[in-house]
Amino acid sequence: YISSSTKTVLSEGTTSYSLNLSLQKSTKITGYVILQDTQPYSRWVNINARPLSNNGSWGWGWGEVPPEKSSGTFIIEGLIPDTDYELRFYAEQYAEYVSTINSQNNGIEGLKIQMEKGVAITGNINIYWNQASINFYTSNEQTKLRLNLDAHSNKLNQGSWAGVNVTVPATPSTTTVKFELYGLVSGEEYFINIWGIQEQFEYKPIKVITQPTNLTIDIDIFPFSGEIKGKVTGVSDYSNVYIRAQRLWDWNAKELAVQPDNSGNYSIKGLGTGEYIVMANEYIPTYDAQDNTTYYMAIGSKGSFMQRVSVSNNAVTNLDIILQTAGSIKGAIEVVSDNYTLDDIINSSATMKAVPLKLFHMMPEEAVKKAVFGKLVKVSSTVARFELKGLSEDSYVLCPPVYFDTSNDTSTLTGRMSMVKDLAVETKIVPISQGLSVDVGTMTLRDGYKVKAVIKRPQANVENFFWVRIQPEGRWDPVSQGREVAFTDWNGNRDKFEEAVEFASVLPGKYNMIVETWDQSYKTETVPFEIIESTVTKTIDLGIIFLKKGANIKGKIVDAETGQPVYKVKVRCEAVPWKEGTWRETANWDDKWAPSDIKISSQTGVFYLKNLPEGTYRVWVEDTREQAAVKYVTFVKNGIEVPDTAGDVDIGTIRLEKGKEISGLVRLKSDKSPLPNITVVAMPTGAQGGFDWIMTQTDIDGKFTLKGLKPNTSFWTIIASPYREPGDIEGKPSIFPEERKRNVVIGSTDTILELSYPDATLSGKIYSPVGQENELFSPWEEGGMRTPGALLLVQREGEVYSDPMGGYKIMSSPPKFNEATQRWEADYYFSSLISGTYILKAYSKGFTSVAKKITISTGTNTVDIVFSTGAVLTGTIIKDNGEKLTTSEVEEVVAATQDLSQLIFGTLEANSSTLEIESYRIEGLEIGK
Repeated sequence: YISSSTKTVLSEGTTSYSLNLSLQKSTKITGYVILQDTQPYSRWVNINARPLSNNGSWGWGWGEVPPEKSSGTFIIEGLIPDTDYELRFYAEQYAEYVSTINSQNNGIEGLKIQMEKGVAITGNINIYWNQASINFYTSNEQTKLRLNLDAHSNKLNQGSWAGVNVTVPATPSTTTVKFELYGLVSGEEYFINIWGIQEQFEYKPIKVITQPTNLTIDIDIFPFSGEIKGKVTGVSDYSNVYIRAQRLWDWNAKELAVQPDNSGNYSIKGLGTGEYIVMANEYIPTYDAQDNTTYYMAIGSKGSFMQRVSVSNNAVTNLDIILQTAGSIKGAIEVVSDNYTLDDIINSSATMKAVPLKLFHMMPEEAVKKAVFGKLVKVSSTVARFELKGLSEDSYVLCPPVYFDTSNDTSTLTGRMSMVKDLAVETKIVPISQGLSVDVGTMTLRDGYKVKAVIKRPQANVENFFWVRIQPEGRWDPVSQGREVAFTDWNGNRDKFEEAVEFASVLPGKYNMIVETWDQSYKTETVPFEIIESTVTKTIDLGIIFLKKGANIKGKIVDAETGQPVYKVKVRCEAVPWKEGTWRETANWDDKWAPSDIKISSQTGVFYLKNLPEGTYRVWVEDTREQAAVKYVTFVKNGIEVPDTAGDVDIGTIRLEKGKEISGLVRLKSDKSPLPNITVVAMPTGAQGGFDWIMTQTDIDGKFTLKGLKPNTSFWTIIASPYREPGDIEGKPSIFPEERKRNVVIGSTDTILELSYPDATLSGKIYSPVGQENELFSPWEEGGMRTPGALLLVQREGEVYSDPMGGYKIMSSPPKFNEATQRWEADYYFSSLISGTYILKAYSKGFTSVAKKITISTGTNTVDIVFSTGAVLTGTIIKDNGEKLTTSEVEEVVAATQDLSQLIFGTLEANSSTLEIESYRIEGLEIGK
């Protein structure tokens, strides 16, 4: 029978319950597996059967080839009658066999499957153990490791796998084990990966070309031996100081923590090539046995240090740490609710959190991990005070405990957990300067309003999953976690046309409810609404949201030289100007779960970007394969008009050019040693915009290859270790200042970029004009939030930047008002400079911008900046037909000098109902320019 599941609710007091189950009869496939050799032991064959429609349950099977035999029987059970399946057969030392077949009403008997060995890759794996790697595994009671090898051809989508056992030695030594990978095609490119040893060993995929006869290679695997070391200053007692290192982009990797010696010297060893977040402070460590994790609570006298650091295996990275006087945030929460009491929050062990504004954009999981926590102390039946200690200079988003009642949380059919917001509170952003303590007063947690709707689809009996969220107008961060809507019940029935959705704890304001689906089966629906404060109405009913079909962008992709279909690329689109629901992309060509109509056809190259709202679109095709031998040039097509009707907009045939390459080496200037894991970017010399930019990273030998470059663009600018944006993981740059090489000829294979350690810093004070109303803010908002402070950047004199805002950018510290001078003041610090001549620029909303030429000497440099008020320019913006523009059509209004040396960012005033722009206002223009 076909497997079935059902959900049953047992009410309190029920003594018996009748449950009738209806099972559908299954069918099966039996037959014979034929191999090419015999062995003196039994060989097992594993089989899975996936419905091509991706609807319904999978079938599973097994087979056995007896000793000294070359064939054996197999059976696949649990199949839905008369259904098309993809069958996959796996046998050790044989190539994976794939076929499609219909299960028939009465099943199939006598199916013959011939599996092929092909050519093989054999050899030895040499594992070089050190004491740290041995300790890691033995401390986890692992004395044997199972390594899985995978040889895969991107071109053929075919490969082989094998497993080997490795014994962890007692002392540092070299372990050698043999491996065999069979079933490969002669003369093809394969990448060999090894899994199961990444926790302590450095390994990157190996590229090989198979031969007509078996290929023999040796694979050497070396342990992590990178190191971060330095000296901690700023404290006299090191007993509570911990330095922690977390590998970036691998949050499953174990965090390492060490303590310095009595002089403040520390060393974190056993690190692999990569980038790490290094954090340091005075902590009280607490071990949680339930999840085998140590949590670190800042004592509060020092601000938490956080730095992004590049590490190379077999190399030492120096990082000195200064712990400065901490700031703190004090305040209280008050619970005013008909549904919850303060005790409900206290008893749930919920805490107050402060998340750095730059990390808040990673919400919710990763931001919470890097939050500062503070306990709630009850002072009355409704009020609890808190203090968040150990804050370094930054702007923080306060996160009161609004998710605490786990009984409200839900789990969907796909296993996706959805946390329901239990109370509502206004978002508060608090700037903290070094040593500053801020009292934010009382934050009120209230019930808020419920928002509900009914999602209605026009067609039933198909599987649809939708994601519903509520976005505040003008903000990117959702009100709370979204909801998954599945038109399928726990019995597997898909006959529902309607599904209700509800959000709780929403404050008064203007919002959009957005309904979207991953498989592009319907248009993304956006429903604007407003909640007005009321003592009568507590629920906002948006009624029925009808899901509708939209237009499709259709095209065909072929190789410009051969005319053959190209399907292992990505096609994406979005409206210009952007609006909700217009972003689409084709599914990966090897995605077994995605519907075939949103994948590029491997037979014809035809693609569809489905169910789009009306608008003017940009379509681009990008070759995202990391291991491709040759990459195609990114293709961009603008100005595609999509009507507000169903049907196809055919953009014709896209002919992709094979790109050319630039390769080379990144090394350290002082000793010429290669630098791994360095970001390298290529862009056409003098170009603007990002579609022509190509990015890669250096390998373990410092080498890089930039693929997919436009063949008819002769000269390129290559950038090693490019400066990052201020919001990128605390805005800390890579340890090496950026290095550029212009006019590199396409096809070059010997491009060398040399990086140097920084030898200079630049710091100073920033002053606003006189007056408490003249607070310093970033020139633009991030997701609807104003960031306290000023934006600064330095550009090398004589360097040509494609963007007038290009260069090394930072945000100042949050401003602090000086009662004596009646000015807002902030500090800034450029930590990673090389001596030379620069242009220093500074921007703050509403003030004249600053641009001055400065000479940076080796060591410490100081330059102060004073902002001033200027002229104000106001006006209106209309189209050539006299109509007003809307906020979806205009993103920024900027005044610029003709040489773009000065930019002043303005604001837009819009009608709250129609979203039409009524006027603009630009403050801070320099008089006379």
